[in-house]
Amino acid sequence: MSDTTTVSYPERATCSLSPNALSERRGAWRSLMAQALHRRVEPGRVLSTYPNGPEIARSLAQLVEAEKDCCPFLEFDIRESDSTIEVELRYPPEFAAMLASVLDPH
Repeated sequence: MSDTTTVSYPERATCSLSPNALSERRGAWRSLMAQALHRRVEPGRVLSTYPNGPEIARSLAQLVEAEKDCCPFLEFDIRESDSTIEVELRYPPEFAAMLASVLDPH
């Protein structure tokens, strides 16, 4: 069984979160990314694979939905199989430095 959800927001490349909200959001993404089975960072995109389970699926859906409001320039594809959830995040080049700070575990 395969389910694909595509979310695309090609607009301005500016995050609208306050510094405190951005810090909280980064923490939420880092907590979720710690559960990833695999992550590959390439120019303009990040591919992550998670074990398929209701809690991870719910967390991914909530975070992707939240990104619609603050970072409408991000594009997400979520592909679900019986055992994994694959997430592809595409971003404009000017967002690379901010994304690096989210991906950094420290």
